[in-house]
Amino acid sequence: MVKDIKNDKLAYDAIFESFNLFLSTLHHDVSASLRHTHGFASLLKEQWQDSPEVVDRWADQITTASQHGQAQLVALTQCMRRAFAPNTPEVLERLDLMVQQLDLKTCALFELERCVYTDPVKVEEIYQALDQALVLLSNDQSQNRIISQMAKDRRYLRIVGTAPTTVIRPTNVDRLFTPMKFDQPDRPKVNHPVIFQIKATAAALHGNAHASLSEEGVLRIEVILPDLPER
Repeated sequence: MVKDIKNDKLAYDAIFESFNLFLSTLHHDVSASLRHTHGFASLLKEQWQDSPEVVDRWADQITTASQHGQAQLVALTQCMRRAFAPNTPEVLERLDLMVQQLDLKTCALFELERCVYTDPVKVEEIYQALDQALVLLSNDQSQNRIISQMAKDRRYLRIVGTAPTTVIRPTNVDRLFTPMKFDQPDRPKVNHPVIFQIKATAAALHGNAHASLSEEGVLRIEVILPDLPER
């Protein structure tokens, strides 16, 4: 990986933040499901004699809460397992061709003046997760864009995804990378931590990711990955 990784603040901050988000999500989402299951079971025990309808209602709540917690735990562990798998960086002679083979729904644009040195599998994960996130959050998918930028004199590859959206409120942008933000009853398909996957995978590549929302309502998710110095 990057030769001066021990002194690279970007890498340190990214990895630290990803683990912090992982732990906070376990504490919030998974433990919340366990608390709900316990609470509903207690109510069922107290009220089981009242009526069959009460038993059915609390039993359904127990099932829903336990399934939600299990699904979140499986999704998070799969995400972390993929992101922190052994890294095998190599030169990607044509990043644009590799991305085109992923069949993304988002329009992909490339502003590259040289080849990228990174892990192709993890880079694929980032593009796919970014594409899923933009599709889920966009009001107009025809306006979605993923732009890859790296000039000859730049050390970092930037992968920037943009989409018009009213789903994310300005006050929630800073917490965009936590899976809990996508557990929304009115958006049943938004139930996987795809944004967190972007953050975790970027950290595994010693990079980082952040999001912002413009005054015009355009969501911007930017991934920054360090490139190996010329040998």
